[in-house]
Amino acid sequence: MITQYLASKTNKNQVALLRIFLRCLGLYGEMQEANLLFFSTQCIMSTYSMIYQVVRQIPQGKVATYGQVADLASLYGKARLVGYALYQIDISLSDVPWHRVVNAKGEISQSPARYGADHLQRSLLELEGIKFNSEGKINLKEYLWKPEFFRDLEDLEDKSFQG
Repeated sequence: MITQYLASKTNKNQVALLRIFLRCLGLYGEMQEANLLFFSTQCIMSTYSMIYQVVRQIPQGKVATYGQVADLASLYGKARLVGYALYQIDISLSDVPWHRVVNAKGEISQSPARYGADHLQRSLLELEGIKFNSEGKINLKEYLWKPEFFRDLEDLEDKSFQG
């Protein structure tokens, strides 16, 4: 019953994320349905909110790709959804650093619907020290954000191959 309610109010990724979260807390299967219902409505963020939470973590002077943000928000294969979410931001009021998200080629995704925000995005990134080559691309090897969790995994992999 609770799973049906959650499925009707959220997407599959959010329901799965809630189950994992509750398992980590040792609560899944032990909470009464009424408590779980209250807990789920308090803890499940909207899809756009999950995207914005990830984007807020991108540090100054680094960029992330739309696909990377989607993956980190547990929205695998939904890079376009990240673009739609960022398009909805009121850039004059928001604390979301939308300009730090670029396409997988290291380029600013051009769109006439952005009313000049393409040029603003490049200017903001340059102010943060990000350099563009003559073709308008960012070197992702240099500027791509790697969250700490993934850096730790890479370190573990490097050590396991060495010894």
